[in-house]
Amino acid sequence: PKGQFNLGSMYANGQGIKKDFVQAYLWLSLAAAQSKSYAIDRLSDLQEVMTPQQIAEGKTLVSKWKPKNKN
Repeated sequence: PKGQFNLGSMYANGQGIKKDFVQAYLWLSLAAAQSKSYAIDRLSDLQEVMTPQQIAEGKTLVSKWKPKNKN
């Protein structure tokens, strides 16, 4: 979850990567789903600056996300 949180924060801040609130929402949501309070708080802050359309897009990404098999 810490990696997901870090990636989400990088997308949210445009830190070393193009700023993308929708991708940030995806990664922070995945971390928050594991009951990580720091991710829940960061996701809440992010939603305050996102448009309703961006939030909807982020929720769609979360619903379609599946971890890769490590075969």
